[in-house]
Amino acid sequence: GESIASFYGWEANGIFQSQSEIDSHAKQSDGTSPGDIRFNDINNDDVIDDKDRTFIGNPHPDLNMNLTLDFEYKNFDLNLFFRSSFGNEVYDLTRYYSDFYNLSNYNKSSRITNAWSPSNTASEIPRLSLNDPNNNIRPSSYYVKDASFVRLQSLQMGYNMPENIIENLSLSRLRLYLNVQNVFVLTNYDGVDPEIGLQNNSSDSRNLDIGVDRAIYPPSRTFTLGLNVSF
Repeated sequence: GESIASFYGWEANGIFQSQSEIDSHAKQSDGTSPGDIRFNDINNDDVIDDKDRTFIGNPHPDLNMNLTLDFEYKNFDLNLFFRSSFGNEVYDLTRYYSDFYNLSNYNKSSRITNAWSPSNTASEIPRLSLNDPNNNIRPSSYYVKDASFVRLQSLQMGYNMPENIIENLSLSRLRLYLNVQNVFVLTNYDGVDPEIGLQNNSSDSRNLDIGVDRAIYPPSRTFTLGLNVSF
């Protein structure tokens, strides 16, 4: 009943802070400890299992907006093109490899230096564990992040040469310009790029990978210097 490629898994609901919180919650595993992720008991049967998986996010935006601005002053001109997306979410799969020590053969994020511990209970990152008895690493809303953004997609600055210069060159127009693509992005998403679309893959199943951040290389910032010449 949800949009295609919606995210499905367990609802993460903070971090267990004490054994009493664990005892009063639905059973997750025999090894659940303070510092582990607490998952919601969707069907209220006091057991966290596959039946508690649910819709946890949507990669599709609620609103897309574009804005083009043109300015001219004497012989100078400036064009700005903004793109924006609001309400879209990303499933940050990079955290699967970088936030959990049971996947020990991958580089880890510096975030884990702030992982939960008895002296650091305000952390949103679960305790470090080599065997992960609570299965904190399972697909859940822990990975789902807001990816709304505003991107200055292009900026172009131009200068039209004065009439006396273009007449001497037997031209009707001579314009020098500098164009910059992918100037900056404003977003709360802490991954490399919030704009994760459908990734190129030959497998048909990957058509459901919209919004899944697998650490693909982000778009480059490019600079172009050019001339517009009219005879």
